[in-house]
Amino acid sequence: MNLELLFLGILLFNSVQQAYCCKKKGNVDTEFLYISDSQIYELPSFHVTTSCPVPPHPIPGLYGAVAGLSDGSLVICGGYANTYYSSCHTLSDNGWVKTDSLQDTAYCAAASQTTDGLVVTGGRRGWYDYLSTTQTLSGGRWTTGPQLPKMMRHCQVTFGSSVLVAGGYNGDGRSADVFTLEGGRWSPLQSMKTPRYGHACAVY
Repeated sequence: MNLELLFLGILLFNSVQQAYCCKKKGNVDTEFLYISDSQIYELPSFHVTTSCPVPPHPIPGLYGAVAGLSDGSLVICGGYANTYYSSCHTLSDNGWVKTDSLQDTAYCAAASQTTDGLVVTGGRRGWYDYLSTTQTLSGGRWTTGPQLPKMMRHCQVTFGSSVLVAGGYNGDGRSADVFTLEGGRWSPLQSMKTPRYGHACAVY
């Protein structure tokens, strides 16, 4: 058995971190430091692997994108870097390859993997222009699904045959709404006790 092939990796791409510049003086605002490199961390050790180098993502400074799998390959879609993006790039043996774009831009959308493909919901495509879209990537192509209430910075998980989205920001404030997608239709569930956005959720 080749143990070198038995590892689970995490890819960190175009990380964005907030940092004060060394030359900060007076009332100069905090600036953003954009890191363009990509790294794979092996689990559970969290050591950076050097046997599988990953080239920088082709859009420097990209953040607020979604990630998932398409036919077994990592795909990064949407996000923002001086403009809103709908483009997707898939990591192949030859580096990042541009593939089929989202049918709408998606900044701070949410995504989860399903048996039907990668499902991306909500997001934003401009100031106060929040999305209610459901987009699914399958077989290398995007298709649109049922509309849901406008939201961004929400969380999303897949459990069984259902997709669940919760919270987010809808332009009027934080949301406590919870919806489930099953059988091609979004249905409301009991709301969370506290409205929130920019949060995370997990199935356990």
